[in-house]
Amino acid sequence: MEWYKELIKQYKLGLSNVFMLTGNVSDYVIENKMLKEFFQNEFLEKFENVIVYNMAMQGRDIVAEKERVDSQDAEYDWDKLLSMLRNTDYERYCVIIEYPEFFLSSSSPGGIDESLKKRLIELNELLTHPSFYTSEHMVLFVSESKSALHPMLLSSNSRVNVINIAFPNEKERLEMI
Repeated sequence: MEWYKELIKQYKLGLSNVFMLTGNVSDYVIENKMLKEFFQNEFLEKFENVIVYNMAMQGRDIVAEKERVDSQDAEYDWDKLLSMLRNTDYERYCVIIEYPEFFLSSSSPGGIDESLKKRLIELNELLTHPSFYTSEHMVLFVSESKSALHPMLLSSNSRVNVINIAFPNEKERLEMI
């Protein structure tokens, strides 16, 4: 899992706290653990809050689920999620954003609707703000293809570090079997 070692190394060195995971994101990472479950288990010990967000389910606080908190208290909409990430004084958040291509999609600036423009600008301002990128928060975008995301998120100024998860080679597949 060289990609995971690289992610942790860059995070611990303070080189990046925003990552775009692409490639083989819908596979087992370790035995009986898909990518999302792997991150939930790994990061529950490292962050006070681990939140998985996608448009279909909004956001779920994994810590709240683990502690069996009322699910209504554990849901986050986009604005609440950004508000939490702006707070760099107290808790450390790890936010896993699944399927970002469906609400931060690639298109020309003139061809996007107002809500997409708003999300892109808000997110860009957050991720490039000095208080965020010096914070201990982590944001993980998870998508099979980086080309589906809006270029603003992947520009050199965005501070989003792309990490490709390679498909397993023959030896790795045999070891897993």
